[in-house]
Amino acid sequence: MTVRELTDLVDQEIQKALHETKTASPEDAEVHARSARDRLHDVLAFGVRAGDQLPLRQALACAGAACEHLEFGELLEARTLLTAAISQLALVRSASPQGA
Repeated sequence: MTVRELTDLVDQEIQKALHETKTASPEDAEVHARSARDRLHDVLAFGVRAGDQLPLRQALACAGAACEHLEFGELLEARTLLTAAISQLALVRSASPQGA
């Protein structure tokens, strides 16, 4: 898997987790937080493949921190970290050669 493909995959899953936490109603927040956390845990398994791509590793670190907040139902904090992760992924895309 190329860095670009990995970045796209991580971005897709983070976007899904963001959507999951955005649509959470107060009474369903716990269920949505758990679902988003599980989705992010799957993404974190790709950390080994991040190699020396610092922005990608930082994006995964933000996703990991978001998981911690989701554990306690802190949706706003998790969403802030997920947004930061997306910014890091944009840096990966700008630094990676096309098709790398």
